[in-house]
Amino acid sequence: MFFAVAFVTYGLMHPEWLNFHEQFQLFQFGSEYLLEHLGYASGLAIYIGEFVVQFFYLPLLGAAVWAAVLVALGLLIHRLSCRISERRDLPVLPALLMPLLIMIYQVDEHAMAAYPVSIILALLAAWGYSSVRPAWRVYANIVIIPLLYWLLGYTVLVYIPVAAALDHVDHKVSIRASVVRGVVGVMLYVVSALVVSRTVMLHYIYRDIFFGYDYYRLRMVVPVMQHVVALAAVLLVLLSGLMPLSKKLAKPVLAVAMVAAWYLGCVRAFASDVWYATIYVDYQVGKENWDKVIEYCDKNPDKTTYYTVNAVNLALAMKGQLAERMFQFPQQDQTSLIGNFQNEVYSALATAEAYYHLGLVNSSLRLFFDSQECVKDYSKTARCYRRMAELFMINGNYEVAAKYSDPLARTLFYSDFAHKLEACYADPSKIMQDPKWAQIKRFRINDNVMHNTLHLNNLFTGLYQMNNDNRMALEYALCLDLLNGDLDHFLKRFPLTQGGRTTGFVDIPRAYQEAITYVIYKRGGSVWDLPPYISPVVQQDFNRFVTLMSQNPNCEELRTGYLAKTYWRYVVSSN
Repeated sequence: MFFAVAFVTYGLMHPEWLNFHEQFQLFQFGSEYLLEHLGYASGLAIYIGEFVVQFFYLPLLGAAVWAAVLVALGLLIHRLSCRISERRDLPVLPALLMPLLIMIYQVDEHAMAAYPVSIILALLAAWGYSSVRPAWRVYANIVIIPLLYWLLGYTVLVYIPVAAALDHVDHKVSIRASVVRGVVGVMLYVVSALVVSRTVMLHYIYRDIFFGYDYYRLRMVVPVMQHVVALAAVLLVLLSGLMPLSKKLAKPVLAVAMVAAWYLGCVRAFASDVWYATIYVDYQVGKENWDKVIEYCDKNPDKTTYYTVNAVNLALAMKGQLAERMFQFPQQDQTSLIGNFQNEVYSALATAEAYYHLGLVNSSLRLFFDSQECVKDYSKTARCYRRMAELFMINGNYEVAAKYSDPLARTLFYSDFAHKLEACYADPSKIMQDPKWAQIKRFRINDNVMHNTLHLNNLFTGLYQMNNDNRMALEYALCLDLLNGDLDHFLKRFPLTQGGRTTGFVDIPRAYQEAITYVIYKRGGSVWDLPPYISPVVQQDFNRFVTLMSQNPNCEELRTGYLAKTYWRYVVSSN
């Protein structure tokens, strides 16, 4: 049942959690990558954690793998607690508190998978320690504790008290002697960390050395929950046998409490965290599920973020609906369409994707590279590597492209894509066999140019004039004019939408009709001056808008009604 709950939580309810962790790492098979991880404390736990996370590429498979890891953690705690309490009839329910606590902790997207993996490895080491002969145990720990510190890092502190308790249970070592052994074990851990800090890891701060390197994505941060989880693992192993679950109502009460904790700590926490709106929308952008991006942003206007606005505009453009529907969603200025890069990984990913589809290869490369360098734990990201390899290949820089595709070739799920790229390096004509690559190659600018980010509409217009098939570039140019309130330039560019004709238009997008209606009104025109391509619905809505603005500009209908989702409301609010 717990496996099913974890599987549904991650695989069906929140696959974006899986995607977030998978796309910001680049696990590679091969001795070089393993040795790189074994070169610092906690490296083995991180390596195994990344190995597990790579399966998150396929949400259902990743959810099944992660649910199995959580259940394995609960079962391991149950077996150890049975061993220490010397009872075989202990219920498994209390042991499942541990994986539940992990699920609650990992609602924080920066909590890495390596941490629960390292706890499992520490408990497995304790399970193996129980088979060591009594005469050898003290000497064995002199080797085991420093070795576990190097392989697992901070979670060796989970192993030490459990090993001391096993000494007491298995060989009747007194409680006082077991406590002394535990204290000596902690001292040995401290000495090991200090030796490492003075030799192998000279450039690492003590916080990383003592409390875990790569257990938490943000550097120089050790969350309190990390200590709570470690302490809970120890207490559950040592004290599960003391839980009064023999009473009739004890199990149902604990089960209800766990369900409530799951609902409040996971389901509600995921839903209330606005950051997960960004993560979910980015997950759909990465999969190019444009309809789902639009649907989500339409249904969740209260979760609008800087990134989601960029993403929904990109999705609308990819579906050919940008000029028709963009003002149905919150807009700010031109950064709503082309976001500015900030020192944060998500700030420009949607813009990088937009440049990719527009054919602005170099601009897309720059933003993907900058986003790559903003990953909080300094990891490489498979998503950015994949895009950069594509773009360098499209640019004809095959040697540079190979530097990004070679690591992808050593992965499980990106290797086929990397081999496809390698075939194109050997025979560039194969690039044109891929419809998307062929389109970008046709759209791209072949000459060296410089452009001003304040006048991107001119650049987009040039892209369209260079290749009239690039309708997305024309839409971006015209919509940037609208967002900037530059209606004079909009009117100059508008004839391009109909091949130069200025009358008799049909199927003019709604935003364009609203802008033209607004310009005619501002110039003193009336409804009789509107061109024939302005639909009766737009005319009627505009009359209603003007009436309400003259009566009460802050009325409910203009703030939250359908008129609030028009270009008229946007341009009036901007002014």
